[in-house]
Amino acid sequence: MSKYLLFILIFFSGFFSFGQKNVSENLQKILKYNLKEEYKIWIFFNDKQKDISENIYNFTDIPVTQEYINKIKSQVIEIKQVSNWLNAVSVISGRQQIEIIAKYNFVKKIDIVRKLEKTEISPYKNIFPPQAVQTFGIDSIDYGQSYTQLVSLQVPEIHKLGFSAKGVKIAVMDSGFDNLDHEVFQNLNILATYDFVNKHERVSTSDGDLGTGTHGNAVLSTIAGFKKGSLIGPAYGATYILSKTENTASETTVEEDNWVAAAEWAAGLGAEIFSTSLGYIWFEDDTTGYYGKLDGNTSVMTIASDIAASKGILVINGIGNSGPFESSLLAPADGDSVLAVGATKISGKLEMFSSKGPTADGRIKPDVVAQGSDIYVAIIDNGYEYTQGTSFSCPLVAGCAGLLMEMVPTATSSEIFDALKYTADNADNPNNEYGWGMVKTYQAYKYLIGALSVNETQKSTNVKIYPNPSYDFLIVRNNIFGESRLTITDIFGKEFFKANFKTKIKINISDFNKGVYFINVFTKNEKSVLKFIKI
Repeated sequence: MSKYLLFILIFFSGFFSFGQKNVSENLQKILKYNLKEEYKIWIFFNDKQKDISENIYNFTDIPVTQEYINKIKSQVIEIKQVSNWLNAVSVISGRQQIEIIAKYNFVKKIDIVRKLEKTEISPYKNIFPPQAVQTFGIDSIDYGQSYTQLVSLQVPEIHKLGFSAKGVKIAVMDSGFDNLDHEVFQNLNILATYDFVNKHERVSTSDGDLGTGTHGNAVLSTIAGFKKGSLIGPAYGATYILSKTENTASETTVEEDNWVAAAEWAAGLGAEIFSTSLGYIWFEDDTTGYYGKLDGNTSVMTIASDIAASKGILVINGIGNSGPFESSLLAPADGDSVLAVGATKISGKLEMFSSKGPTADGRIKPDVVAQGSDIYVAIIDNGYEYTQGTSFSCPLVAGCAGLLMEMVPTATSSEIFDALKYTADNADNPNNEYGWGMVKTYQAYKYLIGALSVNETQKSTNVKIYPNPSYDFLIVRNNIFGESRLTITDIFGKEFFKANFKTKIKINISDFNKGVYFINVFTKNEKSVLKFIKI
């Protein structure tokens, strides 16, 4: 070794080893042992210089101070992402610039941008005969080979009532979507798309783009596909916000700053559900990763997920494919506001690859499970195949959440989070393999409306309503002689209709939103409360 090279190594081995309190331990380690020209780092700021009252705007919604951004920009090679939620920027910087930036009094912390080590469950071709076709719904939906992955979640019962998550905005973050012309997407309602890896609005791969969108295509078909006789997703009627956050061309699947940027962008477009089939714990850099540190407050993605949840967004994430060992879950599934989804076989038994809890602070994970093997998906050559992974159990549960949001539009995201957990089939004995168990969407729906079923509320023998469910009109018949008073309310008591009648009344409900309503019939000596569903 030359004396010059030895001097360089000795000089840099001491670089950042002391005196830089706002430079993270992991970044100091990288700077000490990994001599590179460029580093991708987070720069977090102490505050926001603002004129806006925090009583009007949430602090996380206020933009990062432009003066701080400008000063950082003059020192770095490139600014990659700006995060209002984290009050931070991610940048490409040289090591000497890091030393300068660390001395700015408005800089709170500097850390490395994490990169996920790529771990996948390989898809496999269809080696099974088609599942038995089951038909449900007003128009009899033929689920084809996707029936099995839906029936255990009680999705056909919900579709039968006429719900498809219509009007619900779901954001899907993945590796891109390379065949949105596939037949399962012909009726897909897309609000917006953006590629955060290559910085353009297309989410399909074009010449010169980094990464491909095969995985994203399969995930999207799982939640949103609609082709009778082939593949039906639980939330085929929802509105979708699609973002590419993963660079499959590199050794990494995702860089966390892309996901944070996509989350803030989707939230700004009104996303109500995040469905993310990625996670991480080990990194391609020289740091130790998050193993043993996943306490819900450490990973940048987990912190951003909790911020999203605080804004009323339901964040749903696969727990990871790193099982069968304990505490093998991946970030951001460790978040207490993140609904982490594990994977089962068709039989309902846990798949060996499905990651397990507990979190570093001892909480149970996953929260729920769904089928994660033998999942029928669309592929980019216009065909179909079976695949596996929590990447696919996650969008199935996200689709169920979308159905619940349409059915009970007044329910909050946290109420739907609880309903999915506490009505799952292992809720009496949650553990770190199955969590609270297999999602039961119809049970969750009944939990949210605070009742067991429509028929169980038909308590009066004198008052009858039909048809029930109904989509255009409702007939109420009262066998008690004399005039009656009638009101229609939603599950929270808001009145939508009132009238007086004697024996029978026909009510036009075509303008009512889908959901559950109560009919209250008052006579001289009796009050009857009956429930009906508008489909």
